[in-house]
Amino acid sequence: MQSVFSFIVNAVRPRMRTVAVCGVLALLAAGFDTVAPQLLGRGVDAAAKGKAFLPVLVALAAWFAVRLVADRTRSVISFYGQDVAIEASSAFMQRASAELTKKPLAFHYGKKGGEITELLGQIRHEMIDVISGIGFDLVPAIVSSVAIITYLVVIDWRLALSLGSGIIVYVAYTAWMTPKVIESQKARNAAQRKFGSFGWDSLRNILVVKSTTNEPLVASTLADYSVEYMRAVRADARIDRGVMNTQNAIIAASSFATILIAAQSISAGTSTYGRLTAVIAYIFAIFGYI
Repeated sequence: MQSVFSFIVNAVRPRMRTVAVCGVLALLAAGFDTVAPQLLGRGVDAAAKGKAFLPVLVALAAWFAVRLVADRTRSVISFYGQDVAIEASSAFMQRASAELTKKPLAFHYGKKGGEITELLGQIRHEMIDVISGIGFDLVPAIVSSVAIITYLVVIDWRLALSLGSGIIVYVAYTAWMTPKVIESQKARNAAQRKFGSFGWDSLRNILVVKSTTNEPLVASTLADYSVEYMRAVRADARIDRGVMNTQNAIIAASSFATILIAAQSISAGTSTYGRLTAVIAYIFAIFGYI
């Protein structure tokens, strides 16, 4: 793990200034995400107290503006993250290709050279996913979520506990199911390649198939591969639906408990409808990240 981390750090080192700027922007986005629902809640409280329309309009306009700035800030982070990831992966491919050209001719005989090239391509795509997805999308979302949970601890620890527990369960379940989802996708892709390549080869060599009277065997094999492919597709779809339904159930349970706590505080006279509105906005924000 340490070697992988060091490799990624060295890959993005030429763009460390961009990484630092994106880090500052992530902190700003977290601040905007924390402030925006509060402004929305103030607008609701102003309307509930029967104040003039202008203060309500100002509060709602401020919420919309801060929300928009937060979204645009994350978009900028994601854009630069993709740019850094592509540049780092391209530099990696250039260095790897230069090393391959230095190998003797015997090294490239057979499929060894092609297999290595294919592997390098997979590594390049995975580098892009890791650098842009984790470094520039996931980390800012974590920073914003921590800021929101911290604020909820200040106003009512029960809200933070309810929402934070939902996040932990969601992330733990997703991490547990991710290897199974990946294996299911690999099985589906393998069955698709087998079915597609055999069908294409059979059509491309149809004269050979007919001249050797192998049509029944080819048709039977193609039918078997088709059945295998459809089974893999259905299995993959079942896993995807199951994961999505469970994730939605976790989000619904956590959201219901959090809103119930906020509503109970209103009944007890310790909270307002504006705070309830802000809590709902926080719920949408956090689960929107994940």
